[in-house]
Amino acid sequence: MDKNLLVNVLNSNQSLMQSISKSKYMREETMGVLRNIESEIPEDCRQNFYTNLRTLTIAYNAKLLETHKAAGMYSPKYNALLVDEHIASTGEITDDFAQTLSHEFRHMASTTRYGNHAVSGFQNVVKDDKGKVVYTEELKGLTEGFTEHLSMKASGKDNSESPSEYGEQIDASSKLSDIVGIDAMKRAYYNNREGMQSVESALQKIDGKKSHGELFDTIETTYAYGPMDELYDPNAMARANSQLDKLSSMKLEQEQQKASSIESENASR
Repeated sequence: MDKNLLVNVLNSNQSLMQSISKSKYMREETMGVLRNIESEIPEDCRQNFYTNLRTLTIAYNAKLLETHKAAGMYSPKYNALLVDEHIASTGEITDDFAQTLSHEFRHMASTTRYGNHAVSGFQNVVKDDKGKVVYTEELKGLTEGFTEHLSMKASGKDNSESPSEYGEQIDASSKLSDIVGIDAMKRAYYNNREGMQSVESALQKIDGKKSHGELFDTIETTYAYGPMDELYDPNAMARANSQLDKLSSMKLEQEQQKASSIESENASR
């Protein structure tokens, strides 16, 4: 891997470099987050990260925190990060803002565009036989949960310390990561051109099923897109936990059987 690649990519986007140089605090936080994300992504899944950084724009809004209750927001459609100007300039509420940057930059790093469609993380597009995008598979709940899970892990904090409202989604993505492995989750999240293939493959080795749409749909209904969201189900997390616990038990049983088999082979030698 070219150790200077990140620096070279950033230097190719002078507008971005000027934006993050608004204050010493903003520049240091941004560079720290980007280096962390780069090292976190499997090397063969970094295309989205570098591609988006080359055209990313950052805009500052004086009342973002006041109007949207957020210190920063990323737009996949426009590849733009909107940041609260006062916080970026002064470094006030440092921990929350650093967490916000960590979260939103991960959305940027996991976004792919297909014409007018933009998807992030586990979200994906479904195409027809001619390659035309038919619809978008959301999986926004799982995406938000895993994004925050990665951000908390990078900061050395426990998931329960997250200041976000994604508690159930963080728990679900954390449990799924324990079952399939963090690498499989990262590959699906950062390299979303392949959808959930790496996660599905890992799950199939456990229960033999080719598709786990029911599990993903259940996790999705734990997430409310808004106060009037008809898909939201307050009881969905209990069902998701039941499915995840079952998979976890099956994996543990397989590991115990494998260990027992190896022990028997060693004993017979």
